[in-house]
Amino acid sequence: MMNFSIIGTGNMAHFLAKELINAGHHMQGIWGRNQKAAKIFSHRYHTVAYDKLQEITDEADHYCFLAIKDIAIAEIAEQFQFKHSTLIHTAGASALQLLGKQSAHKAVFWPIYSIVAEKMENENHIPIAVEGNNPETEKEVLTLAKSISQKAFVADETQRLHLHLAAVFANNFSNHLLSIAQEICTQQQIPFDYLLPIMTQTFERLKTKNARSVQTGPAIRDDKMTMQKHLELLKNNPEWALLYQSLSASIRKMYSENEE
Repeated sequence: MMNFSIIGTGNMAHFLAKELINAGHHMQGIWGRNQKAAKIFSHRYHTVAYDKLQEITDEADHYCFLAIKDIAIAEIAEQFQFKHSTLIHTAGASALQLLGKQSAHKAVFWPIYSIVAEKMENENHIPIAVEGNNPETEKEVLTLAKSISQKAFVADETQRLHLHLAAVFANNFSNHLLSIAQEICTQQQIPFDYLLPIMTQTFERLKTKNARSVQTGPAIRDDKMTMQKHLELLKNNPEWALLYQSLSASIRKMYSENEE
């Protein structure tokens, strides 16, 4: 069992509290800029709500998580000069160096998931990327990550940043495209549910196949006639038309290279 504290009261803070407590670790306390939210959080997880950051203890086998926005990491980190506790941030695209030089043990602990506090069930399948400022710290934080995840692994800053970029393409951008698809269906009074089977089919295929190998659609076939019809339908939505053209060109380039 290890002790931990959390700074922050958002979705990531709730995820960490729930998963680490369920794994048998002990939560010493919570601190948040919003003291009311911190009090509610502390009652939910049966822990202490700190009034000041200085109340967080510096001791061995203690992990202090900064579950806060990337822009606030450096500001909060400089408040600590831990000699024994490990200071950890949870941001995928932020460097370990943001934690400053004051604390001896620093790490990154990034769950690769879009976390929603109120919809957390069995989450031990979520990959967690970790990095430490020295081999001993990295090993200890990896062990902590493995206590709540079957897919915990070490990733340095470059690997993590590339993985974050890939996640933006795979998750954020794809969700935006689905939002456009949903809007098109709504405008034409067509249930968006009609697209769920084909989307499910695509993601099921990705469990066993390479994404490149399951690409379909008019762009890969270079079906100019169909693509032109689609662009005509998008003439009142120029941003969507640009997206359509850019993505179609990217698909065509990727697969024309394979044909050479």
